[in-house]
Amino acid sequence: MDIIYRPSKTIGLVLLYIFATFFLSNAAHSIELNLSSLTLSKHIDKATSREILSNINQLDGYNSRDYVDLFEQVSAHARSGNDEAIGLLGVLYFYGIGTTQDVDKAVELLSNAHANKDLGGVISGLLAIAYYKGISVEQDYDVAFDLFYSSIDYSVNNYIFKGAYKYLAEMYFKGYGVTTDYSKAYLFIVKSLSNNPKEAKSKNMLASLYEQGLGLKSNYKLAHELYNQVITDNNEPQEVAWAYYSLSRFYKEGLEVTVDHDTARKYVEKAAELGNILALHEMYESYKYGIGVEKNESLSLNYLFKLADIDDPKAINMLGEYYASNDNLIEAYKWYRRGALLNDSQSQYQLGIQYFEGNGAKQDYEKAMHWLQKSAEQGYHESYYILGKMHYEGLGCRKSKGIGLRYLDQAVKSNDENAIAYLNGIKAKLKQNQN
Repeated sequence: MDIIYRPSKTIGLVLLYIFATFFLSNAAHSIELNLSSLTLSKHIDKATSREILSNINQLDGYNSRDYVDLFEQVSAHARSGNDEAIGLLGVLYFYGIGTTQDVDKAVELLSNAHANKDLGGVISGLLAIAYYKGISVEQDYDVAFDLFYSSIDYSVNNYIFKGAYKYLAEMYFKGYGVTTDYSKAYLFIVKSLSNNPKEAKSKNMLASLYEQGLGLKSNYKLAHELYNQVITDNNEPQEVAWAYYSLSRFYKEGLEVTVDHDTARKYVEKAAELGNILALHEMYESYKYGIGVEKNESLSLNYLFKLADIDDPKAINMLGEYYASNDNLIEAYKWYRRGALLNDSQSQYQLGIQYFEGNGAKQDYEKAMHWLQKSAEQGYHESYYILGKMHYEGLGCRKSKGIGLRYLDQAVKSNDENAIAYLNGIKAKLKQNQN
């Protein structure tokens, strides 16, 4: 059955041509997209990009389209207020097609575009990705979930956004914005792999379901095969890293294979090379404590720095502790401050202590109070004692014995010996004054 697309009267023949071909791929056979000439968002995987961009590539074949010309034509119609053009312009900005990538601008355009039945699925899908990953908007899984579902709803869209399947699978798999439901995760994984049999994230999730027997009967053999397929396909480094790290468990524990610690270690190393956080931490601990290898402080630090490069808060705090233990408090301050800004409660505590004591930083009770308060708000109990003392004595804040005692009581419940001693001192003074 032929698809007839009728844009508004304000749109010219050129835009009619663009939009007609943009939407045809949902009815036509999909084609393989050559992405070499396109600037893709680092936030979006190639499989999702292929679904959207292949529609544009169908215009004149591979690498023959003047994307700058396309961008200018769509921009002109968007300026006239055409809803379809505004939506498509958002797509072009989102991926950097024919222009410099500008996700902020893309999200603004997509948010303002009229969600008609022809473009609504794409608009909802890309906005969902933005909210899911916190790209140019505050991360909000609830909003993302609703938008993903809207993007695959045929009752409101003529053309659905199939890239939503893997994200909905992951949300049900990990409990992001919804209650964890492995059965529903499995259903969306199947849909995702039906759309793209090499989709790495979906394969890894399916492998995990079989490995751990989550909603499915445990099947180590199939899980092992799926992880290996992800590695063989080699299309998403982050997912390949996860597959390597997962396979390392098989060789450590003898799951469907003979126990082989050398192979397990090799896979952990490969996962670490590709930036897997768990693998990097494992390599750090191996060299720090001599687990399976000789202790090597230099190599263990190297892995901590690699973790810090990807803003891992735990590693950043550990680097602060390393420099503090070596009496380099100024360098420790730099790392604690970086961790504190990443909202790591332990780094916030350590930074607060440095300001409180004036070690590695100029003594500043107000700044100490600020960071200790932030740490305490996250439940880091070691902050309670110092906060109690500061409030009780009026250090960096208005003196309040009541607030101070409340913090000290919390610290005592956590068996903080300093707090216990401090409260005992207060009680002894009160008793002395009564006498």
